[in-house]
Amino acid sequence: MSKPGWVTFIGVLIILIGGCGAMNRVSDINTDKLMKVVEQSINESSANVDKDSIRPPRKIEDLDSNAVKNIEMFSDSIVTDSAGNIDFKKTMMSPLKMSDYRLTWLKRLGWIGLIVCIVYLIVGFLLVITNKVPLNALYLTISIGLFYSIFRMFIMNADAESGKFMVWGENINVVFGMIMNVIGLIVIGVSDKSFFRPKEATEDYYDDMV
Repeated sequence: MSKPGWVTFIGVLIILIGGCGAMNRVSDINTDKLMKVVEQSINESSANVDKDSIRPPRKIEDLDSNAVKNIEMFSDSIVTDSAGNIDFKKTMMSPLKMSDYRLTWLKRLGWIGLIVCIVYLIVGFLLVITNKVPLNALYLTISIGLFYSIFRMFIMNADAESGKFMVWGENINVVFGMIMNVIGLIVIGVSDKSFFRPKEATEDYYDDMV
């Protein structure tokens, strides 16, 4: 029996989820290094701005309401220095703040997630290249991925100290992965799974339909 198109589609979908997820998990593991690079770049940009005197000191009361709303929209809070001037660097860095809790769990979940993604890649390639992947293994793989996403969301939502961009980015990433997995389960659920039955059982199945 030839391989149905939906089986190949699921295999490719699993490979894409596993491949993209693996890259994200490697980024999670190296988050501390990436944050240092980002902070260094912002510090350099801020130093150049201060050196060229492009941005004069500003107090909150010197800004109109629209300017204050715009700053608050892209930051968690307006940070001021001892003189009452707005510290634009710290203000704009506030939504990118990452707590020690989040940093610790990103590394832990990064390693766990990397293992899950490797399983996805193995199952996906086997599904596309061979006919040796049991249906239960397919269900189990996607179920593990969903459980990991739910567990990750639960752990990360317990963090009340990180910046909102960190929280939003994490939630979007996790929800997107969950949606892809659910799509996979739906496709499997509504498709003809006779391809996964033993040859004898498949022949009996079609004989009964005649």
